[in-house]
Amino acid sequence: KAQPRWEGPDAGTYAALVTGLASHGRAREAVKVVEEAQQLCSGPRPTIKPLPADAVEQVHAALVRAGLETELGSRLPPKRAGGSCRSSASHSGGGGGGGHRARA
Repeated sequence: KAQPRWEGPDAGTYAALVTGLASHGRAREAVKVVEEAQQLCSGPRPTIKPLPADAVEQVHAALVRAGLETELGSRLPPKRAGGSCRSSASHSGGGGGGGHRARA
């Protein structure tokens, strides 16, 4: 059998990365990863499912611990939102160039 073609990270990969960064005091990086996941799960042709709400809540908690909630909290979806995707009109940077960007 041929192996399925890997097209890049999925929502589970992003959730693991976000929660790992948040739990190790890297809240700013976690916010950037959430934003990247939001771009991939929004628009007319989403490439991943929304991040689980508990992953986003962990980032909110990390922002509070770091004293960054006021500065960066508005960049995240509301706590306990039913998914973490924004419509393509609600985030800057647009793009929609399709495909996944690999994280190093």
